Amino acid sequence: MYLLIIILLAVLVLNIFIKRSSKSNKPFEDFLEKQRLANTAPKKEIPDELYVTVNAQNLPVADALPQEPNEKLLKAQNTALKLIGSKMLKLPNGTDNSDIKIAYGAGNFERVVSMEGNYENCMHALINWAEELVKAERYAEAERVLREAITAKTDMSRAFALLRDCYIKQNNGDGAASLRNLVNAEEFLSDNPAARKKIRGLCS
Repeated sequence: MYLLIIILLAVLVLNIFIKRSSKSNKPFEDFLEKQRLANTAPKKEIPDELYVTVNAQNLPVADALPQEPNEKLLKAQNTALKLIGSKMLKLPNGTDNSDIKIAYGAGNFERVVSMEGNYENCMHALINWAEELVKAERYAEAERVLREAITAKTDMSRAFALLRDCYIKQNNGDGAASLRNLVNAEEFLSDNPAARKKIRGLCS
């Protein structure tokens, strides 16, 4: 009788262990399955809405600055202009490498990552250019650069903080109000709530 009870208890403990082991392995199994799907995904068309362009005609391009030439500013400008000419796309927030392959095909991975890198580098370059313009107290020109970065859907809070400061320096209440309305719109950065919260705080 005691032997039967011991055997039943042993079977019960073994079943519990197997179930727990199965549960603990599920995340790893899901990861392996996602990797398998990603690495075998066929090429797909990249949606047009992911592509981003920046209109150079809206930017305060200058071959030489008035008064004393500012080499640092010109360098920042030329870096941004060079990047503007590259193909760029902005991926949804939180997209990882496997997501890229599954969504657009393993064969498109390098191309998509390269274009996303172009976008990030271009946004940084535009903001750096705007910062140099602000340092030179060229607020209206900095405003034009920053508006283009924001139109291109950047979620870098530095762009919004600089644009807010430009409006303040120019006593442009209408511009500041327009910026607040933009960042408080329901659809603003809908896929990046953390950035949206930070930017709304900066512009309030």
